[in-house]
Amino acid sequence: MKIGATFSGFLATGLLALSAPPAAVIAQSSEPAGFRDYLQTVRNRAASEGVTQATLDRVMPGLTYNARVVQLDRAQPEGDPNAPIPKFDPYRRKHVDAARIGRGRTKYTELRPLLGRIERETGVPEEVMLAIYGHETNYGTVTGNYNAPQALASLAFEGRRRPLFEGELIAVLKMIDRGVPQYAITGSWAG
Repeated sequence: MKIGATFSGFLATGLLALSAPPAAVIAQSSEPAGFRDYLQTVRNRAASEGVTQATLDRVMPGLTYNARVVQLDRAQPEGDPNAPIPKFDPYRRKHVDAARIGRGRTKYTELRPLLGRIERETGVPEEVMLAIYGHETNYGTVTGNYNAPQALASLAFEGRRRPLFEGELIAVLKMIDRGVPQYAITGSWAG
């Protein structure tokens, strides 16, 4: 009896699998119309900015649309252009405390040579870099687990902040082109 039930379950599962469309078809059918065309536009721009064909051939076909990152982006305060600008003081009280400042001082001492070099190369003050790093990642402890190229492609396609996210996607493609492993480029839902 048990063997027959197991075989029946196996057979039913196999028949369902055979009748289901391939995974690639499912993935493509959940993409919004125009996503693949948009990726071709990004590919052309990236190539014109020096990203190699080898990198584009390796990365671009695997990019899929992630509706969740778009949903999270739209939930941000700036998602509604008519929404009032939030007051800074409640935000500061919630996000800036003695513990974060202490971690910042420690990280500043640890990273000062690197921060100084980056400031000389980019002109961005080291204090600003450290403040952003501290706020966005809690000094490297929260880095996210979203596939950054996929998240950036999805957000750029959505279009509300296309120049920002498309530029970041091309910057990521350039990083991959210089040898940063694609699997290592993860981040928050916002890339």
